[in-house]
Amino acid sequence: MITLDDVKRGYERGAVIFKNARNFYGMDEVICCIGHKGWNFNWFYFGGMDAEMKTPAEFIREVGIDNALAMVTNALNDCIKEIDEDEYAFYEAVLGEYR
Repeated sequence: MITLDDVKRGYERGAVIFKNARNFYGMDEVICCIGHKGWNFNWFYFGGMDAEMKTPAEFIREVGIDNALAMVTNALNDCIKEIDEDEYAFYEAVLGEYR
């Protein structure tokens, strides 16, 4: 199971980053990317209405980094794990490297 501490350590080491989905699909919505620094990132939506129409900087300024990381942890464990076990296993493996 992925814990909040796993996500925090991944963020501190550059394995968890926030990007604007506009970069990929022309929409303003914050996404979370998890992967090995510099390559092989998977991404997902996680912030619901709080993350819409905002840049990552605006979103983090509004909710705070601790709340943003908690939202990521919840999305991973409550949604991603149920929808795609392989994707969840990828995130778990990447973040497990920082334990």
